[in-house]
Amino acid sequence: MAKINPNNEIWINDQLGWGIIPKNASSSIRHMIYQYLVDSKVDMNDHECISSQKIKSLHKEKRTSSIKFAIKRDPVERFISSYSDIVYRRNIEMSIEDCLKITEISEKNNKIHFISQYKLAGDINDYDYIFTIDQLDDVANLIYQYTNFLPKVPWIKNHKDTKQLILTSSQEKIIAGHYKDDYDNGWF
Repeated sequence: MAKINPNNEIWINDQLGWGIIPKNASSSIRHMIYQYLVDSKVDMNDHECISSQKIKSLHKEKRTSSIKFAIKRDPVERFISSYSDIVYRRNIEMSIEDCLKITEISEKNNKIHFISQYKLAGDINDYDYIFTIDQLDDVANLIYQYTNFLPKVPWIKNHKDTKQLILTSSQEKIIAGHYKDDYDNGWF
């Protein structure tokens, strides 16, 4: 997969760009974009879509001349999703406390799933449309508006089948404090 950096976005076409933020329905959006690229509402596994050369070729420098959109998510929920990805999907044992330590060194080690939305995507006012992860139908409609192709909305990497992570109020406060930039800058 192309390395995510805060100066990149995916250019769906000349008119529409997407600010990539991992753990904010990014796999689902990649699938919608891939459907547009191949002109088919295809079902494929996540790895095939993300590793597709067609998707990789769309990672480009941010520009000001296009309509831009991004997805925002509650930072605590996003942390839980990142943690769940490590513990449940990758089968790695790690305590919440150890995972919180990872968030402190994320930027140095390019652990993009733990970097704040603000640091990954920049100023929220640079985007024409901001959606939540519950608004993927609206994202599909926006893609349709600028491409004349209405993609099927997939729900990828949904952890509903895994056990629910319950945070203590102390852990939740620590996580929220770590992502203060997101709260202060409108990313939730």
